[in-house]
Amino acid sequence: MNGLKTLLLVLQVSVISAITVVMSGQNANQSEQQISTPGVQAGWKLSSLNSPMGDNSGIVLHAKQLSGEGVADPTEGTGLKIQCSKKKGLEVILRTNLLLRDSGTINDEKHRGELGGMFSKHRDARLSPVRVRFDQQKIHGEEWVMGSDSSNLFAQKPKAFVDDILKDQINEVLLEARPTNGNPVVFKFDVTGLSDYKAKLHEACSY
Repeated sequence: MNGLKTLLLVLQVSVISAITVVMSGQNANQSEQQISTPGVQAGWKLSSLNSPMGDNSGIVLHAKQLSGEGVADPTEGTGLKIQCSKKKGLEVILRTNLLLRDSGTINDEKHRGELGGMFSKHRDARLSPVRVRFDQQKIHGEEWVMGSDSSNLFAQKPKAFVDDILKDQINEVLLEARPTNGNPVVFKFDVTGLSDYKAKLHEACSY
């Protein structure tokens, strides 16, 4: 009788152990699937824009910077962001940590009318060449506006830039900036999932 009880106890323990192993395997598979399958918003990080003076508010979308052969490694102070506020409107900003090449000044009405954000009324805005590539599309050259520190660049046509990403469902953007000295530097960004923020952009700056 005692032998039968012992056998039943051993069988019970074995069954419980087997069930535990199976459940652990299922949990591991679920975790692996969650890690390997990025969310639709994987390319962007959303934050709020609030002026210390309280006279401007909006949102900022930070694109995920990618590393790889021939492109700059992600570092502190570099990145691509879409900034949207009632006061300054829509802005697309590339932060480079480079002393950028100056290719001239915007000094005519035609070019100034194309500018977005804070530079829309500035005759002395400085330009720097940027080459742009969306996924595997053809590379095209643009002139972006330099910030006051000569390391940040503002897209002259921010709405067109955002529209192109949304219209063609772009996954990656390559931006090539030219420093004053040295070879051009390429920055690579994951821009998937931007369409999920379209409503927020519209709310923040009537995009």
